[in-house]
Amino acid sequence: MAESLVSPLFINSLEDDDIDTALKMAQVDMYTRRLRERARRRRVSRDFQLVSQFFSASRKDRLSSRKKLTKEEK
Repeated sequence: MAESLVSPLFINSLEDDDIDTALKMAQVDMYTRRLRERARRRRVSRDFQLVSQFFSASRKDRLSSRKKLTKEEK
C-alpha cells in the first residue's frame, strides 16, 4: 500500500515547480519511513519469535479443548 504513494511519481526538472519537487520528495520520505517501520516490526517479530509463539499457543488451545470432551460429547 505504501508503494502507491511513490509509484506514479517522477520528477521533471523542466516542468515542476520547487513546491512540486518538494512535495514529491516529501512523499518519497514518507515511503522510506514506512519501509523502515515495516523492517523494524519484522525484526521485532523475528527477535521475539512472535509468529511461532502465536501458532504454538493456538495449537495448544485446540489440543486442550479436544481432551476435555467426554465420550458422550464426542
